Amino acid sequence: MSIVEKASGVSLWEALGTVPDPRSPSGKRFPLQGLLAVAVAALLSRRQGLAAIARWGRECSSTQLRKLGIPRDRAPCHAAWHKIFKRVGCDALEQALAAWTKSALPPGTSIAMDGKTLRGSRYADYPAVHLLAAYCDQISGVIGQRSVKTDKTNEITAAAELLKAIPVKGMIITGDALFAQRAICRKIRERDGDYVVAVKDNQPALREAIDQAFAPADSPAAEKKAGGLGNRRRPGGKAARALDGEKPGGHRLVERIPGLARCWASVPYTAPSRSPRPGKC
Repeated sequence: MSIVEKASGVSLWEALGTVPDPRSPSGKRFPLQGLLAVAVAALLSRRQGLAAIARWGRECSSTQLRKLGIPRDRAPCHAAWHKIFKRVGCDALEQALAAWTKSALPPGTSIAMDGKTLRGSRYADYPAVHLLAAYCDQISGVIGQRSVKTDKTNEITAAAELLKAIPVKGMIITGDALFAQRAICRKIRERDGDYVVAVKDNQPALREAIDQAFAPADSPAAEKKAGGLGNRRRPGGKAARALDGEKPGGHRLVERIPGLARCWASVPYTAPSRSPRPGKC
């Protein structure tokens, strides 16, 4: 916590204090800020579930509870924890924690977007909870997440919403092949960010275009781009201008991903070295 405090100037305690308390002032025995601090400390102690959090709180001494913001000799029972977490706004708590972690992000940090199904979240006829999270390994924290409805195919829609809630300018957004979409890449570029996404066989035309665009000049992929394998004739038109050192007009498949066509056009052409035919000098 000290590293994050030094980078952002905001402590986790202060961030928890920004979560609005939905309870009525009358009859309130425990401050919400202290309860959230106890829950965080219990989770960091590998206590999972409300019952485990309640037991961990009951094991704390009165001195320890006061340091965590509970001005009483005993922490609340399991039933009280259930009522508290049922009423606290999940979105408000996520925003408070995300703001705490986002303020510590240094420029040029890589942010990984990935979806995970929560273990143990499936219950009876209720499906398991699937979340799309933006994780920063440099600060070891999640800076934003969105719930994915129905199945994993909706991660693309959730990613567009997640990009609105995380800092993108000057950052490097990474993701798997599912996020190699024009809409997602365009949103990142519009906010002055960069991206690194995988392209696999689920987009064969785009992968082939990228292989041809960045292949060495004497590779089969480059010969295919210039006019086909085994074609030793000098191509004409745009391909001839590319061989002469001019920047080509772009590849329609490469241009599907924003920013990639500019990288392709900047790759210099190097003519392959050919050995003389036998018997000739």
